[in-house]
Amino acid sequence: MTELFKSISGLADRLQALNKEAVREYTPIVNAILQAGSRDVRNIEHTLDGLLDFCGYEPILQLYKKLCRHYYFINPAAAAEYVNAYREMWDSEDKEESLEPVRRGGNTLECGGSTPLLGRSPRRPSKRGPRLAKQSGAKAPQSKIYSRDGGQ
Repeated sequence: MTELFKSISGLADRLQALNKEAVREYTPIVNAILQAGSRDVRNIEHTLDGLLDFCGYEPILQLYKKLCRHYYFINPAAAAEYVNAYREMWDSEDKEESLEPVRRGGNTLECGGSTPLLGRSPRRPSKRGPRLAKQSGAKAPQSKIYSRDGGQ
C-alpha cells in the first residue's frame, strides 16, 4: 500500500509543478493581451484554449476569467462558448444547473444559477447602438464609434 501511496503522491507533485509552470508561462501572455487591449481573436482563442486545460488550478482559472471578460467585449457569443467549455470540463456532474449562458442585466453573463464568470462594468462603448436604432427605425448616432468610415 505504501508504494501505491508514493506513486499517487509523486503524480500529485508533478501535477502541482505543471500547474505552477502554466501560471508562470500564461501570466505574461494574458497580461500582454489585456494591457494592449488586443483584439486579435486568433491569439485570444489560442490562449483560452491552452488555459482551459489548467482551469482546475485557481490561479489559472483567474487568468481564464480575466481573458474571457476581455473577449466578451470583442465577441460575446464566442466568450459564452468558452464559459460553457469551462463548465463542461470543470464543473462537477452533480450540479443541476443549466450550462446555457444567461444574460442578467447589463454586461453580466452567467451560466445557470452560478456566480457570474463574465460580469463587470463596461470599459468600452457598446456597439449595439446602430443595430438597435435600425430595428426601431430611429436614426443611428453619428460618431466615430458607430460610423463605418471612422466618423470622416
